[in-house]
Amino acid sequence: MIGLAGSLTVPTSAATISWINPDGGLWSAATNWSTGTVPTATDDVLITMDGTFSVSLDVNATIANLTLEGPREHKP
Repeated sequence: MIGLAGSLTVPTSAATISWINPDGGLWSAATNWSTGTVPTATDDVLITMDGTFSVSLDVNATIANLTLEGPREHKP
């Protein structure tokens, strides 16, 4: 019989998480995010909604990637 001791770390998959609150709000509020969870170090974050709003970074956040994009002006 072989015994094993220690811990096993299972890597988590990165998620793409989008900001969904058009009124702005706190980064740390899970309800402001498309997955209902606050982004973590492995997540790709999109803040790309149309409109003018503020996202208050009220925690020390670590994420994999951040995309900030507002509406694009279309010129004829």
